[in-house]
Amino acid sequence: MKTFDIPESYRITEADNHEAWTIFADREKWFALVGEEGVTAESSIVSAFIEAGHMKYKSGVWPTLGEVYEQWGREEAERERQREERERKHAEMMKVWNGQRAAKQKA
Repeated sequence: MKTFDIPESYRITEADNHEAWTIFADREKWFALVGEEGVTAESSIVSAFIEAGHMKYKSGVWPTLGEVYEQWGREEAERERQREERERKHAEMMKVWNGQRAAKQKA
């Protein structure tokens, strides 16, 4: 696995994807990459190469590393939007619930 700095313009290949899956499937190799810190630059590249395979399956084209990072950014933004929406709905529901509870206490 290439562990040096890979430019975002690098187009991921089937061989990269295969090598990433091989590392991920080997428990010792994978945990050696992630270590105790969790995510490392190397484990992030492995994950990106694996994600590239999913993207290639959907689009028919191997993406660049930058395109994988962009996809992850869009997914993160969507998760954040959904989290904020859940919080907003919860706050509205609590406002109604608290209003109903206050009305019952007055009665």
